[in-house]
Amino acid sequence: MSHKSPISNVAFLIPPIVGVMLYFQVLHHDYIHFDDALYTYNNSYVSSGLSWDNVCWAFSDFRIANYHPLTLISHSLDFELFGNSPGVFAFVNVLFHAVNSFFLLILFRCLGVSKTNAILLSIVFVCHPVLVEGVAWISQRKSVMASFFFLPSVILYIKVLKNESVINKRFYLSLSVLMYVFSLLSKATYVTMPLLLVFVEYIVNDGFEMRSDDRFRRIGHLILRLIPYVVFSFVICILTYFAQVDDGAVSNVNEVSVFERIQCVIYGYFWHFVHFIYPDNLSIIYPFIRGVSIYLTMFQAMVLVLVSFLVFKYRKISCGKVMIGWLFFLFSLVPMIGFISIGWHMYADRYMYGPIIGLLLMLSGVMESIVSKYTGLRVTFWFRIGFGLWVLFLAVLCYFHIGTWKSSSLIVYNAYSNGIRHELVDSMLVSDLLEKGEYGVAKEICENGIENGYLNGLFLHYLAVCELNLNNLDKAIEWQERYVSATNDRRQSGLPFLARLYFESGRIEEAIAVFDHAAALNSSDPADVAIMESLREGIQRHREMRDDP
Repeated sequence: MSHKSPISNVAFLIPPIVGVMLYFQVLHHDYIHFDDALYTYNNSYVSSGLSWDNVCWAFSDFRIANYHPLTLISHSLDFELFGNSPGVFAFVNVLFHAVNSFFLLILFRCLGVSKTNAILLSIVFVCHPVLVEGVAWISQRKSVMASFFFLPSVILYIKVLKNESVINKRFYLSLSVLMYVFSLLSKATYVTMPLLLVFVEYIVNDGFEMRSDDRFRRIGHLILRLIPYVVFSFVICILTYFAQVDDGAVSNVNEVSVFERIQCVIYGYFWHFVHFIYPDNLSIIYPFIRGVSIYLTMFQAMVLVLVSFLVFKYRKISCGKVMIGWLFFLFSLVPMIGFISIGWHMYADRYMYGPIIGLLLMLSGVMESIVSKYTGLRVTFWFRIGFGLWVLFLAVLCYFHIGTWKSSSLIVYNAYSNGIRHELVDSMLVSDLLEKGEYGVAKEICENGIENGYLNGLFLHYLAVCELNLNNLDKAIEWQERYVSATNDRRQSGLPFLARLYFESGRIEEAIAVFDHAAALNSSDPADVAIMESLREGIQRHREMRDDP
C-alpha cells in the first residue's frame, strides 16, 4: 500500500505561501486616487459598513460601467471589520490571490497536469507581474473575486464529468452553477465560461474521441449542462452592457471606426501575449492610440496567426492542452479586449487575471511535450534551468512592481518613467496633490492639461477645487460652470458642487435653482450626496426666512 508523503501534501501550499510573501508589503500601501475613492472611502454606502440597506444598494448599483454587487459588499465588510485601513484592504486582495493559486493548482491536477508542473505553473500565476494591478489595487478586487468563484466552478464541473452517480452529478452541477453566479456577481470577467467549459470537456474526454453514437449522446448532455451557464451569462452581459452605456464606456462607430477597433483588438492580444513572456515596462495605462501603423498591425497579426497555426498543427500534443490553452486565452479575453468598449485603454494588465490561465495551460502542454520527448537528455535539463530562471525573473519583477502600487505618486512616476503621458496619469497626480493640500502645483498641472487638450472635463472641476481653496471664489465658479457645461450629460454630476459655490458666494437664488435641479436628478455619486446633504439645511433655512418675513 502506498501512502502520500506529508512533504508532498505541503508542496501544494507553496504557491499561496509565495504569493503572501511577495505581496506582504501591501499592508503599508495607501489608496490609489483613481477608482479607489468610488469603491471605498468616498462611498458612503461602503464606508458605513455592512448593513441590509447597503446590501440592497450594492445589487442596484452600476458603478464605473460595471455590475458587481458581491465585490461592493466585500468592501463594506472590510470597513465593518477593519475600519478605514487601505493596507489591510489590499492584503485581503492578496489572500484571494493566494487562494486562487491553490485552486488553480487543483484545477490543473484535474486536467491531468503532473503534480510538479501544476505547482510550478501555480507559482508562475501567483508571482507574475502582469497580475499585480489586479491584486495590489484595492478597487480591482472584482478581478480576484471573480476568479475566486470561477476556479471552483470549473473544478466542480469536472467532478460532474468524472462522477458516475446521477445524484452526485446533479449536486456538483448545482454547486458549479452557483459558484459561477457568484463569479458573475463579482465581475463579468467569465461571461464566456460556457464556451470555456467546452474546452474543458475536450481535455477530460480525450478530444471527444469515442464512438459516433456515444459522441452524439455526450454532446447532447453537454448542451443540457451548459444551459444554466448560458442563461446567467446572457443576463449579466445585458446588465453590464447597459452599465457601460450608462457610464459612457461604449464608443459609437462615429467616434472609433471599425478598422480602429480591429487594430485595438490585435494590438491588445499581441501585447498581452508578449507581456506574459516578458512583463517589462508595465503601467497603469496603455493609452488608446489613433493612427496605429498598418505595418505594425500586420506584423502583430502575423505573429498571432503563426502561433495559432502552430497550436492547431500540434493540437494533439499533451491531450490538446496546448491548443485548448491558447483558445482559452483568446476567448476569455473577448469581454475585455475592446472591440465594443473603447475608452482610454488599448489594453490593461488587469484584464489578464483570468486569460493567463489559458497561457499557463498552454505552457503545461509544452512542458509535458519537451520532457516526454527528450527524457534523460540534456535538452530537458537546460529547459528546466531556463524555466527556473524565468520564474525567478518574474518573482523579482513582481516584488518591485508591487512597490510601485504603494501610492498614487509612485504609480504616476512609474508611468512617466515608461514614457506614458496621459490625462488619466495627470489626473491621478492632481488628485494626490489635492489630498495633500498642494493646490498651487495642482492648479498648474490642470492648466497645462487643458492647454494640451485634456477634454474630459475633469481638469475643469479640479481647477474649481484649486481656486476655491486658494480663495478665488469667482474663478472657482467660472471653472465649475465650464465643467458642468462640458460634461453635458443627463446626470450633471458637477451641479451639487456648483450649487455649493453659488451659496458660498452669496448667490442664493442661483444656488437654490441649481440645488433643485440636482435634487431632481437624484445623483447616487457619494460626493454629490455629501454636498447635497450639507447644502440642504442652509437652503431650507434661507427659504424659511424668505417665506416668513
